Amino acid sequence: MSQKKGLKIWSLYLRIFSFPIVTQIIVQRVFSIVL
Repeated sequence: MSQKKGLKIWSLYLRIFSFPIVTQIIVQRVFSIVL
């Protein structure tokens, strides 16, 4: 039971942290194309 809860929390953390990384990569790509 505790393992399942931990996995849920881990997946939430991954989602929260993966979004800024993805947006950063997109922003860097756009800037490299513009500049």
